[in-house]
Amino acid sequence: MMSFKFKEIVVLSFGIAIRLCLIYMNSSQLFADRIEVVSPLTSKKKVTECISLVIYGLSPYASDICHQPPLVILLLKNVRTTWLFLVVDILTAILLHRCAYKFNELMLKQQELNKHCYAQDISSLLLTDVMLAPTAFVVVTMYLLNPYSIMTFSAESTIILNNFVNAAIFLTCINEWFGVAACLVSLSSYLSIYGMMFILPVLLHSYNSKSSRCGIVVTIVYPLLTALIAASLLLTLSHQVFYSWDFLNAVYGFTFQVSELTPNMGLFWYFFLEMFDHFRTFFLWVFQINVFIYFIPLTIIFRKQSFLLFYILLSLITLLKSYSNMADLALPLSMLPLWGYVYKYLRNVLFITALFIVSSVLAPVMWYLWIYAGSGNANFFYAVTLAYSSAQILLLSDILYAVLRRQYHLKHGLQPKRLDGQTGQVIMK
Repeated sequence: MMSFKFKEIVVLSFGIAIRLCLIYMNSSQLFADRIEVVSPLTSKKKVTECISLVIYGLSPYASDICHQPPLVILLLKNVRTTWLFLVVDILTAILLHRCAYKFNELMLKQQELNKHCYAQDISSLLLTDVMLAPTAFVVVTMYLLNPYSIMTFSAESTIILNNFVNAAIFLTCINEWFGVAACLVSLSSYLSIYGMMFILPVLLHSYNSKSSRCGIVVTIVYPLLTALIAASLLLTLSHQVFYSWDFLNAVYGFTFQVSELTPNMGLFWYFFLEMFDHFRTFFLWVFQINVFIYFIPLTIIFRKQSFLLFYILLSLITLLKSYSNMADLALPLSMLPLWGYVYKYLRNVLFITALFIVSSVLAPVMWYLWIYAGSGNANFFYAVTLAYSSAQILLLSDILYAVLRRQYHLKHGLQPKRLDGQTGQVIMK
């Protein structure tokens, strides 16, 4: 059932062809310096400088240049990065294809188990094989032909590695390979410290899984302990590469301290550029806590929907991380079709789409006016990043609204009654 269909093979081939054309056109020069696509944490040029320092026998963390983990430097030093990223990018698309099929099977299975809780007049809301059949094709298309994904590959951004690992977490969690999923969460955290939040969906799905009937030790402690052991192993191996712990501050400390205020598509740089130094520490804590604090209420509300929680956390990290750019958006947008069955309840599709298009087009324009033409200033570019961030916020809030609205109708019917017996109007705030 999960084999590629003809139209999916065509899209896969077309996606590979586009990437091969970009390789032979040497297009990395177009996007390698674009602050809309790369950051100090994911830049190809930063990686090249790290490798050069290693080749000359110097520690890459002796200066404020390298912000990649040691094992990543070791990997990229010994392979041709262009072809590695091509293989990883295509494998990510294949993983997403598998995720779509397995996710659809899981949704149909859960629907069958919960049918006795549904209202009588909701037949139009029930999922069917026909309704979910195009999902895998749309997901693969959205990833391979997504402009954000193509720009990410062209820039040879290391975010491609993060996308692969995060897609693998989603797939292994669906397959209930919780030990493997926990190890992948540790790897995701190793690549980007924000990845540690993905342990929550893994633990929730392990706890909610009907196949796990061995108590809390197996469902919670086992994946958590596996993740901690894997993280310890990764850090120990990293220490053995350069025999130093300097990478901890250079990689993870750099992320939290926001030491470099190079403009990007995130919300940090402008705020801290204008911040008085004696307020910096306080607001730095506020901004970083803001990334993590939302998982508490979201985990409580969506404790029965671990995969939706995974998508929400992925979107929030993309929005609120300290060095955000358009490359981070490639994976969340590609996973969006998995919740295609709630699209009828979305309220701002046209406005959100227009906001993404306008902000994506205006970002390089405003950058040019500010840096090269001298006829603009930082406010021009930051206004575009605010519009871009607003589009992400509206998209995520719209998806959550649509999911909750559908859940309400499944339980109370399409035309819920008021206490006086009259047909009520559903207003969600």
